[in-house]
Amino acid sequence: MTDYVKEIEKVDIGMERLKERLEGLEERRKVLEELAKEKGQLEKKEEKKEGEEKKKGEKKKKTGKKKSK
Repeated sequence: MTDYVKEIEKVDIGMERLKERLEGLEERRKVLEELAKEKGQLEKKEEKKEGEEKKKGEKKKKTGKKKSK
């Protein structure tokens, strides 16, 4: 019987450690998600600027071309 009690105590200690680790990982995940959102927003702004530059370039190209029939 005492062997079973010792094993149960070991399992309980292991479960507590896992819970603590899980909580730490969840906090880390939240921080990383926030950073990803911030970075994603910055990337979107850069892409928007690049997209506007490409549109300007395309407009110039389109006006310079003539259609041949």
